[in-house]
Order: sequence, then C-alpha cells, then structure tokens
Amino acid sequence: MEPELTALLLADPALSALLGDAVHWGIQPEAENADRYLTLQIADQGEGHHSQGFDGVHRSLVQFDTWGSDTAGALAVRDALRALFKDFLGVRGAVDFRGVFPQGGRMLRPSASVKGAAKRRGYSVDYEFVWKEVNT
Repeated sequence: MEPELTALLLADPALSALLGDAVHWGIQPEAENADRYLTLQIADQGEGHHSQGFDGVHRSLVQFDTWGSDTAGALAVRDALRALFKDFLGVRGAVDFRGVFPQGGRMLRPSASVKGAAKRRGYSVDYEFVWKEVNT
C-alpha cells in the first residue's frame, strides 16, 4: 500500500505545488533539503476476519506529519491532504482503496535533534485507509 499511496500523493497537483517530491516514509529530511515536507508512518495495521479466516481487507492508520517554515505552510499541506482524501475511493496500482477516514489531528513541536528544525512548524493528521490488494 505504501508505494501506491506515495504515488497518489506525488501525482496530486495541489500537493505537488506545495511539496514537490518531498514525501518521506519514516524520516525527516535534512533541513536544507526542503522548505515544506511531509513525513508518513504506519501507526497501526489490522486485517479483517470472518468465520472462514482472513477476508483480504486491510486497515492501516497512517500518520501524516506536515512541516513548513511557518504554521500557514504546514496547514496548507494539511488542507491539500483533506481535499485529496475527501470522498476518495478507487484502484491505484495494485491497491483498491475502499475508504479513507480522518482520525484527528494535532500541532507538532519541532524536534531539537533535526538540524534547523527549531524554525519549522508542523501539524500531524491521521487517516485510516481501508484497502485490499488487487488480484493480478
């Protein structure tokens, strides 16, 4: 699911205008590499089951951390994510996205361990993705 989600984010015109290709799984880039960027990580995963076993449907809670040089920059990325995922369904690559549900958000404090981070502002939002692998 991660490669398909990344491709979806990079193909979105609004996010591309804000971020370019600054979408990262599990890491923050060096401060000089991007003014605005998005970091993602899987916060929780689950699989659907019924009396016959696994039903093939996955649930993944993805944490999206948006960062910018100011609060407005971070919130602009948050708003672009909201617009992209509003009523989003469909097949992308090998994944059938069956639902995307916002799960909450919060302001982020910059990490002192990342060079230049003290000047950054962030916002984190979680989305639950319900998806199934497409039979190929």
